[in-house]
Amino acid sequence: MGYRVLSRILALLFLLTAGGARALEPPLPSSPSTPVSAPAPDCPRRFPDLHQLEGIIASRTSELNASHQQVQQHMLATILFQLGIILLLIVTLLYRRQVQKALLKEKQMISAMLDSSLQFMGLLDLEGRLIHVNHTALGRFSSRSEDVLGQVFWETPWWRHSEYDQDRLRRAILLAVTGEESRFELNCPLQDGESVDVDFSVRPVLDHRMKIINLLIEGRDISARKQAEMQVAARRRELQEANSYLHTLIGALPDTLMELDMDGRIYQFHSPSADFPAPPEAGQVWAIRDFLPEEACHGIQSLIAQAALSGMARGGGIRLNDRQGRSRDYELSVTSLPEAEGAARRFVVLAREAGL
Repeated sequence: MGYRVLSRILALLFLLTAGGARALEPPLPSSPSTPVSAPAPDCPRRFPDLHQLEGIIASRTSELNASHQQVQQHMLATILFQLGIILLLIVTLLYRRQVQKALLKEKQMISAMLDSSLQFMGLLDLEGRLIHVNHTALGRFSSRSEDVLGQVFWETPWWRHSEYDQDRLRRAILLAVTGEESRFELNCPLQDGESVDVDFSVRPVLDHRMKIINLLIEGRDISARKQAEMQVAARRRELQEANSYLHTLIGALPDTLMELDMDGRIYQFHSPSADFPAPPEAGQVWAIRDFLPEEACHGIQSLIAQAALSGMARGGGIRLNDRQGRSRDYELSVTSLPEAEGAARRFVVLAREAGL
């Protein structure tokens, strides 16, 4: 009922307007020369059909409603799209925050692992700049982190004393960027005037995609080992010199010298005389029974048994034939050598030709 009343009111308003009345009038004649005559008084005036107007209004209203629904749907879709973008931004920000927390936690864990190490350790970026160094290295080299962090590693104050070491470090780091590990020894001076020997290594650090993301540098203080090696080398030189001196003394002796064990095996043999029998070949372990008569072997081992009890035995003798078949008598003396742990007890036997 309300819709009908509204339609009628709109129709009346349309009729009352001049434009509506002119729109409903018949078109004028096309010829301008023909005078327009006024309608006859008895000619009835034509009015539009109210039912037709109601149909037009209903059609327009339906179109407006459809257009309004389309606008509402478009606005709703726009709002939903904007809400989706906002939701996506929120999720992205939350994910980014979680990733940042995970990276920070991982960085803190790596820093804690490096700082807890007793060795010199640090991290480099792929351009060779130092991005982390542990407290062990800073304390050993009396450095502050702000003095070295951000610098190219081979240009830090630790290596400015040697262009050769700087070049070695630079080449090793460039190789590590390509995936190759390097290791060598360096010597670094300290502020107190001493120096530290470092077993240095650099190797790449890979992520889960096996991509190189950083370089791990590591240094082990081997100063004590190097000092021990130097002491061993010096001791070895001393022993070599003493051994050479001893061989010189032995070579000057006119006596035949043999180093034997309890079973008569020979470890050292020296004889200045070609008349004293010698082992068949040098470089092999022989026993005295391989080249001496049984009676001579018995006399030597008897003195060895006495020296094993008292440390020294002398006074015995043996008789041997020289190359010409002549008999020669030899006086013997046996001395026990200090026992070496895990080794057979040994004795030094001196044989001097009687009458010399």
